Amino acid sequence: MAEHSNDMTTIRSAHPDDLDFMLWVDQQNEGQPSEYDEPMREMTDGQRAKITEFLTMEDGGAWVADDLVAKKRVGLVLCRFRVLGQGNETPTDDFLCGLNEPLLSDGARFCEVFNLWVHPDYRRQRLATSLKLQLETESRRRGVTLIYTNTELANTHVIALNEKMGYRKIRQGPIWNDVIRVSLVKQLG
Repeated sequence: MAEHSNDMTTIRSAHPDDLDFMLWVDQQNEGQPSEYDEPMREMTDGQRAKITEFLTMEDGGAWVADDLVAKKRVGLVLCRFRVLGQGNETPTDDFLCGLNEPLLSDGARFCEVFNLWVHPDYRRQRLATSLKLQLETESRRRGVTLIYTNTELANTHVIALNEKMGYRKIRQGPIWNDVIRVSLVKQLG
C-alpha cells in the first residue's frame, strides 16, 4: 500500500530488497552530482551494518520513492528516531545540547535525518518535499517533537526547501569534518 503517490511516483516504507539501493545512495558524495548508473563501490561490513539498521532497528526509518512507469527507485530518506540523553550519541548531540536556546531537554524525542536523496531527473518536482512530509507523519506518530537535519552550505536549494517547509537554521559550521554545514530544525506541533 502506498504511503504517498501521484500518477508517476509512490513513496513507501523501505524493505530488505531496497538495501543495495540504500547502500548506493549512502555512497554518493553529499551535494555532488553523480551518475545514477554508477556502480556501487566495495562496502565495509561496518558501512553495510550502519545502513541495514535503518531497516531493522526500531529507531530507524527509511522510505523509498519509486517511479511507477520506469519501475525504478528514484528517492530515499533515512532517519533515526532518538531520545536525547539516552546513549547512542552522534556528532549532532554536542551542539543540540549546547544551544543557547533550549530546543530539547533530556528525554525529548527527536528525529535526525541521516540522508535525503532524489535522482537528478526527478528533482524540482516536490519529491523531496513528499519524502520529508512522510518523515514528519511518522515522527508525529512516534511522539517526536523536533526534526533535525543538516546539509552542506553549498546546497542552497536544499536549505531553501527546508526553510520553505518550516525549518529554521540553528547553526553553521563544521560538524564531523571540515565541511561547512548548515543545521536546521523543525518543531512539530
